[in-house]
Amino acid sequence: MTQPLQSFTIWFSQQTGSTLLHYALGSTGVAGNPSEWLHFEYKNPATLKREDLEQIWKNGTTPNGVFGLKIGFEEKWIDAFRTLFELPQNASRAEVWSTAFPNCSKHVYITRRNKVRLAVSWWRAIVSGEWHRNYGEKPFRFRNHNSSLSQIRTLFRSNLSISPKECTYFITFLYST
Repeated sequence: MTQPLQSFTIWFSQQTGSTLLHYALGSTGVAGNPSEWLHFEYKNPATLKREDLEQIWKNGTTPNGVFGLKIGFEEKWIDAFRTLFELPQNASRAEVWSTAFPNCSKHVYITRRNKVRLAVSWWRAIVSGEWHRNYGEKPFRFRNHNSSLSQIRTLFRSNLSISPKECTYFITFLYST
């Protein structure tokens, strides 16, 4: 497998619209296929082999040689690439990334300015299991949030011996029936 002619990485924090961006870029047919190749296909970085990385290049590259990847930063991948390519421990993260993803000259970081809204959206996704919604689909109807709050309190108080400060955030528009 030949290496991509040009690569780019979309770095993201959760619930920021990164999925919309990667679908939009992928749909052009010339801007790579920037999926979460490291998240869904290879959950254990310790088992990553050169052939796996070549398959990622193949999956994420459009016919014109552009490769795209979308990832929420995880140090374990840097360590895995450092080991895979036998790079010295003092090699910078940028050096390691450039070795794993050649010609990666473009980086996009996507986040939300309003961190409270980001946190609420992220929590909704965790609780509901709805991380993405396709156009035209009806929104998830969350009906049992008091039970979830009770379980969280139990987890904090009994399992972890933590007594958190409780903050009530009124978000009825999210749970309308």
